[in-house]
Amino acid sequence: MLGDLVYEAKGKVIGKRVLDTEGPTIEGTYSTQGKIKGIEVMEMGTFSSTMRPGGAMYGEVKAVLTTPEGDMASANPKGIGRSTGQGAISYRGCALFNANATGKLAFLNNAVLVVDVEIDASDNMTIKGWEWK
Repeated sequence: MLGDLVYEAKGKVIGKRVLDTEGPTIEGTYSTQGKIKGIEVMEMGTFSSTMRPGGAMYGEVKAVLTTPEGDMASANPKGIGRSTGQGAISYRGCALFNANATGKLAFLNNAVLVVDVEIDASDNMTIKGWEWK
């Protein structure tokens, strides 16, 4: 069952490069700041996005969330993206958290969030996540 909105973050894609012209596949790095269940976090991640027939994009991410105190959690989000016009992209997917979260973020061990990621034409990024119970 889809639960409450528990994560909101904003930030920016800070770098991109082409990994493969077949497909093609693009890699990017991003940094965001936000709150998960009221806890301040910074998220850093690297994504790869591959074009699919019909204009959809398949994306995979390796991400780390940290608190100002140094607590940490890592996740592997995956999703499908679509162009929303004028260089903007909207991704829908899920974030699968690993079993290595520490401190205040320990509740994320083996958690799953349904995610909505928006990236505008200026590479500004917003992330929203709902707990999947």
